[in-house]
Amino acid sequence: MLLDTGSESTVLFNARARRLGLKAAVISDPTPVAIGGQTFTAPLPIFSVPWYYRLAFITRKSSSVDGLVGWPEVRDNILVFDAERRTIRSVDQLPPETADWLKVKIVQDRWLLLEIPLADGQTGTMQVDTGSPFGVEMPPEQWKQWKAAHPKAHTKSHLGGVLSFGIGIFHVAWADEIKLGALTLTDVAVQDMPAGQGAFIQSKAPASKAVWAIGMYALMRMDLIVDGKTGFAYLHPKSPPGPPYPGVKRPVVKNVAAKAPVAGGNWTVAESVQVCGDNLFVLAGEYKRSQNDLTAALADYTRALELNPRNAAACSQRGEIEAFQGDEAGARADFTRALELDPGSTETYSRRGVLREIRGDFSNAVSDYEKVIELRPFESDYERLYCQTLWWRLGRRPEDGTKTVAGCKGRWTKTVGLFLAGRLNETFLLKAAKKSDVESASGQKCEALYYIGMMRLSTGDKAGACDAFRRCRAIGLKDYDEYQFAGAELTRLDAGAH
Repeated sequence: MLLDTGSESTVLFNARARRLGLKAAVISDPTPVAIGGQTFTAPLPIFSVPWYYRLAFITRKSSSVDGLVGWPEVRDNILVFDAERRTIRSVDQLPPETADWLKVKIVQDRWLLLEIPLADGQTGTMQVDTGSPFGVEMPPEQWKQWKAAHPKAHTKSHLGGVLSFGIGIFHVAWADEIKLGALTLTDVAVQDMPAGQGAFIQSKAPASKAVWAIGMYALMRMDLIVDGKTGFAYLHPKSPPGPPYPGVKRPVVKNVAAKAPVAGGNWTVAESVQVCGDNLFVLAGEYKRSQNDLTAALADYTRALELNPRNAAACSQRGEIEAFQGDEAGARADFTRALELDPGSTETYSRRGVLREIRGDFSNAVSDYEKVIELRPFESDYERLYCQTLWWRLGRRPEDGTKTVAGCKGRWTKTVGLFLAGRLNETFLLKAAKKSDVESASGQKCEALYYIGMMRLSTGDKAGACDAFRRCRAIGLKDYDEYQFAGAELTRLDAGAH
């Protein structure tokens, strides 16, 4: 198994999936899987690598690697990153030499993020990504500043990227020395990162002034020990010279690509590492929820929290199901705990907003949705739509909905936004909902009927709104927010609350 500290999930690769007789890119039925000397039985995502990533480092090893372990499954260990053996191993206590190393805080998150002190007393956020073959990555603006300060640095362009943020043309150069706050690395490759990736890391620690990501090559330029038990990491830069980096020119050194480190030599998980297993029950819960079995999903999230009471994702997702099942007190407690564990969790803010909207607390619901939009501006389509349906209730509905529509990135959500702005009619929206595969079309019809009901309600057509809400509920997609919203609106209409 490989370790990807830039991943929240434990997955099987497509080669492993074929050997198990499973299809790629689906959640499988519960399957026994051996990870780090332990065996778990749970539905696992089967990861199918897109064709345009087949030149990437990870697929070169896919025939000999069964899968990938994400950061949440190993964060309760004291982990030693062994660059010589390319292995992550666990130890019982911190080695004494770490007393002289740079000590930094771990940002509580589903990815391995470190809080790096800056000279002005502020902090920067550094993502440690063992799933990346690169050196030091920085957002486009920081990259421009670095290039301006190093005009003689030879730059090479290449096709690259990460699955979460897409591929593109990136630029890589050589740094004899680079300062990442209190951390100084020598002889390391540096490059720009996708703008969305920088914004994403920034959203996990909003107070940070700078953002970086370090991949496999940068990890070879330092010693790193991560103590997930206490929430601290220890870093110690290695002396120059660094090993060659494929295709990058550097002063006085002949770069022979054949002698450069193999980018595909990812970090493997030693059997000494204790895999938590709680995240596997979260995956099992997600699978059962996708089958509309909310009671079984609730039991899996509870089991995950029994294994690890600090699993913020399990806490948040359990709270959502509790809200759907009418356990308001349980949901509120779980959301509060989830935000204590992961203050930057946009998923929890969104779920709490849904609970508040269901209960009629519209002002605080909008506040939660707007928090999601602030922290996750590129992936907040539905929160924008939810705000749009509530603004009229609060007396501040925009005249044309321009802001909402402009912020939606997906074709379907942008269509809904145009409908809420009064630019499309009901017939067009329902036809648009059918333009998808069978499963998505059913969900989009559920959503369309809810928004039609809300538009009718906003014009005073209560009978028409009731009809749309009932048709929405008849589809039976209990894990859809719109299904729950429609039920709440029907309750309010029956009680004469509108």
